Amino acid sequence: MSRELGVLFYIMALGGYRVFYAFNWMYKVAMDPTYSDPQSWLSGIIEILFFSDFLSYQVTGFSILKNAVLNVDDGVNEVVLKAQVKVGLKQEVEMNSIIPGEGQEFRQRRRGGGEDEAEPLGAGGSMLPI
Repeated sequence: MSRELGVLFYIMALGGYRVFYAFNWMYKVAMDPTYSDPQSWLSGIIEILFFSDFLSYQVTGFSILKNAVLNVDDGVNEVVLKAQVKVGLKQEVEMNSIIPGEGQEFRQRRRGGGEDEAEPLGAGGSMLPI
């Protein structure tokens, strides 16, 4: 528990630093209209978006980034499966007919309560054996 608290504090400190840095950019632009640093602004905005997603996940348990990555992963798996079927490496399989957990590699993931729960690799979408 103390390790998780330490990690949370560290991430919150980094996120807070980035937010104050953004305020510093706004102050510089307001005081010096010729100030321009687009590379720093772009990287800072991306970091702030990651931090916002982290906060959203910590507070509500929902992460836009996690869902987006899992959707992309599912799409890639579908394309790979279709390519393998087209080349003849696999027989066509219906996406809904794959039973999660059968023949899948499992990993342990700790949930909020600290209980270990087995979850199939690639859980959160279609389970495609490759």
